[in-house]
Amino acid sequence: MLLEEMGLRVVAQWSGDGTLNELIQGPAAKLVLIHCYRSM
Repeated sequence: MLLEEMGLRVVAQWSGDGTLNELIQGPAAKLVLIHCYRSM
């Protein structure tokens, strides 16, 4: 993943098949990025 290659630790990725554990880890993040694939 591009963010990990930049040296950033990815806490969670949310998609239609996200897990409960990923949702729980979300608030621990220092930065939240949201990207809509349709905006590309």
